[in-house]
Amino acid sequence: MYLKMSKFDVFISYSRRDTAVVDKICNALSKQNVTFFIDKKGLAGGGEFPAELEEAIDNSHLVLFIASQNSYKSKYTRGEVSYAYNTKDKGNIIPYVIDNSNLLDIKGMKLIFTNINIRNINEHPIEITLMKDICDLLGKSYEEPDTIVEEIEKKNKDILAEFKRIQTEEEQRIQEEIKKQKEKQEELLRKIEEEKIAELRRIEEISKDKERWEEEERKIREEEKNKIIEEQKAIIEAKKMPLKKKQDKCYFIAIVTITLTFIIGIWLGIKCHSFWIGFTIFFSPSMLSLVIPDYYDYKLKEIEGINNKDHISGAFCVAVTALALPIAVWRGLSNESFWDGAVVFFWSLAFCGLVAYIYDQIFKSKKSNDA
Repeated sequence: MYLKMSKFDVFISYSRRDTAVVDKICNALSKQNVTFFIDKKGLAGGGEFPAELEEAIDNSHLVLFIASQNSYKSKYTRGEVSYAYNTKDKGNIIPYVIDNSNLLDIKGMKLIFTNINIRNINEHPIEITLMKDICDLLGKSYEEPDTIVEEIEKKNKDILAEFKRIQTEEEQRIQEEIKKQKEKQEELLRKIEEEKIAELRRIEEISKDKERWEEEERKIREEEKNKIIEEQKAIIEAKKMPLKKKQDKCYFIAIVTITLTFIIGIWLGIKCHSFWIGFTIFFSPSMLSLVIPDYYDYKLKEIEGINNKDHISGAFCVAVTALALPIAVWRGLSNESFWDGAVVFFWSLAFCGLVAYIYDQIFKSKKSNDA
């Protein structure tokens, strides 16, 4: 397989210092039934680039360049890559980096490998990624090695077990965290509820105290008000007492006057054979005797704060009537004419009414202005 000059699937360009890695690649190619050419005997020797290598590259479908610091320093590998670049499609040249070098940083390599998918051994394993890329370019089916499959399955199981372990631990941690948060929330709600109840109780106590204070204050104000009223009543009663005594005396005198004038009026009326003389003797003194107690009644109401000045007009009318009646009777008897007496009496009443009306209007106007 190594030197048979026939059509090869892959030409391997490498440095002999990387033989250990290259042998693994060759074994992997053999397992995939991929034919390859590799210079194990050193065809180049110490001379120029041999024709055998040119022919091998020409007869190979792909060129696999094993890139490393060793191959960058080898003029033969650089020559192989340059020849392949000049004779083959760019897509048929596969760079595979087996160390930590950057292929595109190497002088002369950037032109060749720009826009080519560069693989490296650290991220792209030989038996999985590299072999699959080569099989895809050759149009061959890629067969996964059993050991690789088993290893992958084992790794998958390990990963799955680790994932489940992590998931279980995370779920437990989350559940513990949820439980702690729930306990904190319940504790916070309990404290808030206790504070709320305490605040409501405090407000209730304040409300009760306020109602009690307001009730006590109301009672005190009521007591003070009643006390002031009682004091005012006592003062008013003290002021009214002398007037009441005088009023009682006036009422007594009025009763005596009415009784005496009634008796005298009847006696004179019978003796003089005149109803009007008897009536006048009774009516005038009786009415005048009632005016004086009425005056005290006005003064008593004035002490109580009752404004009854309109009562004066009534007293005035009574007094004028009491005085006008005897004058009218005397006038009528002197002229022996009822109508002369009647005219005097009614004119007196008219005058009395006019004066009372004017007084009432003045009093009402004053009350309206005060309001």
